[in-house]
Amino acid sequence: MPPADKSNRFLASFDRDLETSLYVHIPFCAAKCDYCAFYSIPVKRKDTEFLETMRGYIRRLIIEIQEALDYFGRPFETVYVGGGTPDLLTLFPEELDGLIDMFKGSNEVTMEGNPTPAFPFYLIRKKIVTRFSFGIQSLSPEALKTIGRNSVPFEALVPGLISLSALSRNADASMPDFNLDLITNIPGQTLSDTLADIDRLIALAAPQHFSVYSLTLEGKTPLFKKYEKGSLIPKSDDEAADNLLSCWKYLEGLGYRHYEISNFALKGHECRHNMRYWNLSQYMGLGAGAASRALNPPGRGMTGWMGRKQALNFSSENPFSGYVPEKINPKEEAVERILTGLRTDEGIRRSVIFERTGVDMENLMDFDLANNGKWDGETLSLTDEGMLIADYFISRLAEPLLQ
Repeated sequence: MPPADKSNRFLASFDRDLETSLYVHIPFCAAKCDYCAFYSIPVKRKDTEFLETMRGYIRRLIIEIQEALDYFGRPFETVYVGGGTPDLLTLFPEELDGLIDMFKGSNEVTMEGNPTPAFPFYLIRKKIVTRFSFGIQSLSPEALKTIGRNSVPFEALVPGLISLSALSRNADASMPDFNLDLITNIPGQTLSDTLADIDRLIALAAPQHFSVYSLTLEGKTPLFKKYEKGSLIPKSDDEAADNLLSCWKYLEGLGYRHYEISNFALKGHECRHNMRYWNLSQYMGLGAGAASRALNPPGRGMTGWMGRKQALNFSSENPFSGYVPEKINPKEEAVERILTGLRTDEGIRRSVIFERTGVDMENLMDFDLANNGKWDGETLSLTDEGMLIADYFISRLAEPLLQ
């Protein structure tokens, strides 16, 4: 595979003077879960040609990351390795080590995975990965079966959680943070079940961070098809909202800051990478299906990039090919800043949006927040209750900009 041309359009669209984050997409998974709408491909472990394609995928990523590091002349501010199931890269230990080594010097490096005995916990010794994000979803075998959590049998979670428990009790200050994903409002699951899962996970692993999602039925997924056939009956909108709000309040009562609609952290343990997304800082996405946002000078919008969702062709193509550009004008940038910023407890700032886009939020505030948020003339933020209906406020603010 030839090296990338350093003058390529993709790299040249990024302001090298800005701190930049990196998202790396590993689209391979053990098995597709019924609720998952993300771009991912189940691994064929016995197919030698498939495995070599995976290896080639990682090698191309390494080439692209090195070219990007050379372009910026410094490490990425934050890195997030997501998927898919990135811990499947243990099938290729040499490539995995080479990939992780490229993130030395970044202030935060997150790796997603499943907390099973197969997870590469040995990476902790490299002291490069600072956060691990694990998909638990539920501690109930029945709930996992309902949503078709196919990638990890419940039986495999138990020993992995025991390993996680032992690590969480390590007093070494260099130990990484742990985030645990949970899904609530699964049919047959009660609010008490979800709160009990939170208690058990805190007792077991003492995570610094939780991500809590209400089950959504995404079109074209197997779970959505069950709903269409009437074999899956979701909770009503009112019950789902009440349950979600109760989970939020419960975690807040345990000392977790509700700093984004779905995310909770102990003080000082917020995910800096995701906060850069929500603040719409510059970030680069590498891999099939990965998105980027390159910031142009103020008033000139942004350049978005999206990697084509063709992972099996990725390794045979030249580095940086397959990333499709999208011009985002200042009004569209303002809409994105509203969309991402209102997801956070810090909200959106009038001065930032005006400086970047020329849009004055004061002209958009023609509605009553009631008890759902606060507007002081500079910052607009939502309460927990307001976050439940964030889409309403986002649409009210964005609609005039899209006309």
